[in-house]
Amino acid sequence: MSDTAKKLAQKSSSPSSTAQVRLTLRYISVASVAKISFIVGVVLAIVGVIAAMILFGFLSVSGAISQLDSLIGSALGSSSTSTVSSIVTPGIVFAVSAGTGVLTIIGSTLGGIIGALLYNASVRGTNGLLVGFTNR
Repeated sequence: MSDTAKKLAQKSSSPSSTAQVRLTLRYISVASVAKISFIVGVVLAIVGVIAAMILFGFLSVSGAISQLDSLIGSALGSSSTSTVSSIVTPGIVFAVSAGTGVLTIIGSTLGGIIGALLYNASVRGTNGLLVGFTNR
């Protein structure tokens, strides 16, 4: 065995000194939670709009919307003047998904704020959340 390997073996056999720290989380900043939950909401809204546009594009290219038109036309007869393809356009899909995104942003921000306020109110009775850390 080489000298370096012997030194490493000696170091690993000695007991390591680790310090354990226990902290109690007693307060969550509502402003910080509002900022983070707003950013999460914006990311979710952007992902939702992109996913809706990709799904619409896939359904349009695959012919699912025109098949739905023909199915509804055969079920209702030829007297129907509005078709799915005339109602569901890329602009409508974008507007609806953007509106849903705005609701997602509002909901996630309000949800984060309410969660932080509820946690801060519950700390009085529960004395907070105990978190342990180990220094290695």
